[in-house]
Amino acid sequence: MKILIVENNVRLLNSVFRFLNKKNFEVFTAKNGEKALEIWAKENKKFDIALIDIFLPDANGLSIAEEFRAKNPGVKILLTSAHIKKAGILEKIIIDGYGFLQKPYKLKDLLKALKKLKNAT
Repeated sequence: MKILIVENNVRLLNSVFRFLNKKNFEVFTAKNGEKALEIWAKENKKFDIALIDIFLPDANGLSIAEEFRAKNPGVKILLTSAHIKKAGILEKIIIDGYGFLQKPYKLKDLLKALKKLKNAT
């Protein structure tokens, strides 16, 4: 399974990369929205899942998710944030059919969320 992780917390990004790599995911990483869009285009939009932090320093993760989905309607999106309740955007995540994982999360919970998302229609 091919996954793009978009996360500005470098420690978390590296930890998730190593974990998913060991679980046989083909993992690509981006520390910001600009890099995510660059990788997305370079890989011809052929990702199975995008794991995106909602609050990035240079972009809104929801906007990135919408752009990815517009270019590849089959991509599964898992959004993450520690501040979702403050942002008041949980309704939009649900309506748009994205997955959501509250930070901080355990790696085993991430794996469960990814498997659930993969099996969703």
